[in-house]
Amino acid sequence: MAKNFDFGDLFLQSGAVAPKQDGVRRIPLYSIDMNEFNADVYEIGDVSALEASIEAVGLESPIIVTPNGEGYRILSGHRRYSAFCSLYEKHGAPYESIPAVVAIVNSKEEERLRLVMSNATARELSDFEKLMQYNEVKELFAAMKKKEGIAGRLRELACKFLELSSGQAARYDVILKGLSLEDLQRLRDGEIGLTQAYQLACKKQSTPKAEKKDSSRYQAMRKMKPEALAQFLWEHVEEIEEMSKAELLEWIRGELDGNKAEN
Repeated sequence: MAKNFDFGDLFLQSGAVAPKQDGVRRIPLYSIDMNEFNADVYEIGDVSALEASIEAVGLESPIIVTPNGEGYRILSGHRRYSAFCSLYEKHGAPYESIPAVVAIVNSKEEERLRLVMSNATARELSDFEKLMQYNEVKELFAAMKKKEGIAGRLRELACKFLELSSGQAARYDVILKGLSLEDLQRLRDGEIGLTQAYQLACKKQSTPKAEKKDSSRYQAMRKMKPEALAQFLWEHVEEIEEMSKAELLEWIRGELDGNKAEN
């Protein structure tokens, strides 16, 4: 049977917010590896300003790492680590090690959640990163539902974790489902934004086949009892008020598809 859980309890039990950790120590750069999951979602970008800050006042916040064989793997601080590596190439010995805290994580899911949490609050993310972050969190909760039997719709869990509205999540789902690889790369390169990506994805889905599928969705809604439909809309009234007509349509499509898949 699926179980409900509190996000605070989840992170406290897993250590995702306050992991078991030692004090700050200096760890040689050569013994630290980048985290493979980070590269799937986030960009390192230009760290020249960060380098200048470190040279001027030092590293204000240590990176967080977890044991990885005989070395360590980064949980939080990929940009700081990259800046230190660049400074080491330029100045040598003073930057051959970096202040770090060692944290123990208990699962890959916990590790990936920590990566998301550290990146989501560290800086302003690009549109592409926000999209990939949402997709990453949905995949994480899908794995946790299968492994731990947690309850809840994937979109709702992702919205709660990332503090997204249902309308924004619905737009992300449309983009992830309908945007071509070429346009996804354009989004990554900053040539288009989320609004244009959403419009392009909607156009791709506007086919006779899609219209036939929409018809089946509306048939499903018509079969809902008035009481059930009223309750459904009442529970989401605040989210619906924030949506445009197009966003509401995509949200309803997603809800109906999700209910069909989970039943």
